[in-house]
Amino acid sequence: MRTAIITGFDARRCLCCGGFMVTFSDNPTPYEADYYQWRIAHNGPNFGVSHASQFPLKVKINYQFKESDCVASEGEIEITELEILANG
Repeated sequence: MRTAIITGFDARRCLCCGGFMVTFSDNPTPYEADYYQWRIAHNGPNFGVSHASQFPLKVKINYQFKESDCVASEGEIEITELEILANG
C-alpha cells in the first residue's frame, strides 16, 4: 500500500473537475501539490470517506490508474483498498 493524503473534494466548477483530490506529496494543502482525482462511483466503495470527512486525511491506498479523457489533474485513479491513518 502507498501512503497518500486526501486533501479534500475538488469543488471547482469545470467540466472535468470533481472528485476527491489525492496527493502522494507531503503537502496537505488543496491545489498546491500535484494531485489525482478519485471519483467514487454511485454505490461504489467509499472506504468511509465522504464530503463530511475532516480533511486532510492521511491514508494508505492501493489503486490503479483509470483511462479518462476528461480530468483536471495529473489523472484519475480508482482506489481498491484504503486505510485511514489520521485526519486533520
